[in-house]
This record gives sequence, C-alpha cells and structure tokens, in this order.
Amino acid sequence: TSSKIPYKVRPKTANVPIRTGPAKTYRRVKKIQPGTYVIAEEKNGFGRLKSGAGWVYLKKVERV
Repeated sequence: TSSKIPYKVRPKTANVPIRTGPAKTYRRVKKIQPGTYVIAEEKNGFGRLKSGAGWVYLKKVERV
C-alpha cells in the first residue's frame, strides 16, 4: 500500500474492538476509547496501535 506509516486515526463508532493480532480470529482485548491513535504497522487490513494495546480493523477507523 502507499499508506504513509505511522499515521493517526480515530474510531468511527464506539464499539471498535482492539484485538491481540491482525485478524478477526484473534481475541478481543478491549474496546478502543474515543480519541486519536497512531497506527504503527498495517497487516491484513488491520492496523497496530503504536501504544502496544493491540490491533484494530482499519475499516472501523478513519484517518485524522
């Protein structure tokens, strides 16, 4: 992808799960809180949060 990494995102809805890995089969850790987050890596349509909290599905967040 031509995405510039890292970049900032925010969740589109209130119930976006943070997962332990870059796929829907991975366990949910918690829900992402409102605010701005930094995506440090992309894989399988998921983005890894720079904070180390886990991975979020990129279609459920928007760039800011």
